Amino acid sequence: MITKANPKLMAALGTRYLISDKTLTDPLLTLVTQTSNADGVVLYVYEIQTANLGNLSPTQTIASTNASETLSLMMSNSVNLNDVAIVHQPALTGLTRADAGAIYYEKGGVRVRAKSHGPCLLVIPVQFSNSLRITSREGSSTAPIQLLRVNLLENRRAV
Repeated sequence: MITKANPKLMAALGTRYLISDKTLTDPLLTLVTQTSNADGVVLYVYEIQTANLGNLSPTQTIASTNASETLSLMMSNSVNLNDVAIVHQPALTGLTRADAGAIYYEKGGVRVRAKSHGPCLLVIPVQFSNSLRITSREGSSTAPIQLLRVNLLENRRAV
């Protein structure tokens, strides 16, 4: 059970909506609706602004060597997860923002569409697994595409 919501972290991990039995005042939250359940408990539904829907494209990375350090960085108010990804390898440089990025779930897999004018990261809100693989690719670019772990558990698609 989550006892304290962290909308910044939840947005980076791909959470779009948050249901709470408390009123929340975080600037990343917009109240969508409220309702009462059969016991009279008021439930509030919030939309998390800037939720990662497959379009998160940070331009900076920070190298981390362990899970504890990664979690501390992700929870830190000084790290903006819209601009920074925590990687588990040497930090990457020379990154640009993706021009477009989106994720689609379909039977048997996940489809990612992205476009960029240079090397970029696209943080995909899918738990990292070594069994994930790239099965097709459209377009004429010959730039390598890699799936790597970022932010402790997500995939990063390097384009």
